[in-house]
Amino acid sequence: MAATTHDPALAPPPVLPRPRTLFVGTAFATGAVIMFFAGLFGLYVQERHDAIASGETWIKTGTISLVPGGMMMLTLAMSVVIMQWAVYAIARDDRPHAYLALGLTGLFGVSVITQTVYLYKQMGFVIDETVPALFVYVITGAHLFMLVVAMIFVGLMAFRALAGQFSSRQADGLASAALFWHATVAVYAVVYYVIYITK
Repeated sequence: MAATTHDPALAPPPVLPRPRTLFVGTAFATGAVIMFFAGLFGLYVQERHDAIASGETWIKTGTISLVPGGMMMLTLAMSVVIMQWAVYAIARDDRPHAYLALGLTGLFGVSVITQTVYLYKQMGFVIDETVPALFVYVITGAHLFMLVVAMIFVGLMAFRALAGQFSSRQADGLASAALFWHATVAVYAVVYYVIYITK
């Protein structure tokens, strides 16, 4: 006789882990975005090297202030901790703290966008006048777009968390959003060093 029914005297069958499709897809997308930025940084460094080797001034001293870029770096570094707090809280079914952390992460993202716009106005680059200006706007603009996508991703996962779709059993949505957010911050760290510090 085939065992088609569950014997009530036996322990219940183990709960199978849910597939982590969203996390794996996010990891692949994040890898693609990082390769895109690696190509942009490679082009930027090569063009800067060629310009300096030929005796040209790449970016005039004082054009890009370190203060706004440093504040954005500090803000994003704090957001990494807060985003990880959201993942930690939802994994322990602590919903109020998860919602608070997700809201704070969104606020940190908005503040970085505001600081970027301020830095653009302060730099005063005209995009079609010089090659450095074009590169600065392309790289920082691409990162700004990545940040907006990360904020939308976090927002969607926050709505799903509010709907009760995430818990200690399934927190892969917030873990996926955290992965993309952390990658966004890591890319900005390179932007900060390559463009704002070494110029």
